[in-house]
Amino acid sequence: MKIAIEGMDGVGKTTIAKMIAKSENMLYIDKPLKEIFDTEIINGKDNLAAISSNIYKLDDEILKAWFFGMGNLYTFIKYKDRDLIIDRHFVSNYFWNGSDRSKNIFNNMIDLVGKPDLTILLYATIETRLKRIYERNPNDYDLADKEKHVIGYDKMIDFLDEFQIPYVLVNTENKSINDVYIEIKEIIKLLKNELQLKNKVKSKIK
Repeated sequence: MKIAIEGMDGVGKTTIAKMIAKSENMLYIDKPLKEIFDTEIINGKDNLAAISSNIYKLDDEILKAWFFGMGNLYTFIKYKDRDLIIDRHFVSNYFWNGSDRSKNIFNNMIDLVGKPDLTILLYATIETRLKRIYERNPNDYDLADKEKHVIGYDKMIDFLDEFQIPYVLVNTENKSINDVYIEIKEIIKLLKNELQLKNKVKSKIK
C-alpha cells in the first residue's frame, strides 16, 4: 500500500505522515533525494540543498520536474515491495513545477512509478498555515517567502483529477492533530478494505 500525504507548507503533513506510518507499521519517506545525495554540511548547506538551489537558479520547469521526480523513481525502485507513507509526492512537484511544457514529464513519471493507492490532500487557510509555521519556528524562512503565501489547492486538485489519481481532501482547519489523525485512520481503514476486496477478485479471476 502506497499513501501520499500532500498539502501546502504548515498544513501538518509531516506530523500526520509520521503518526500514520507508526500506527500502521508503514515506512515513512520524506525527501528521498537525501538518500541519493550526500548530506554533508558544506558552507552552511547540505549537498541536496546546494544542488536544489542551482537547479532553481536555472528556472526551467522541465528540469525541475525531472530532478524532484527522481526522488519518486528512487523510492519506487528501492521500496517497491514496502508499504509506504510518502511525505509529498507528485502533487507537490506539480504544484511548483507543473506547466504545459512539463506535463509530459509527469505523464512519463506516472507511467514509470505508478500512482499511489491514495493521496491525502490536507487543507487549511493561509492564515492558519502561517500561524502553525510560526508556532513551530518563529524564524522559519517560509514565513517571509511570499511564494508560500498562496492557496494552491486548485492546481493540486486539477492535477489529481486530470491524471486520475485517487485522493481525498481533508480539511484540517480548526482541528487538532489528533482529530485529523483519527479522520485519516478511518480513511485508511476503508482503503484497506477496498484493496483487500480487489485482491480477492483478482485471485478468483486467476
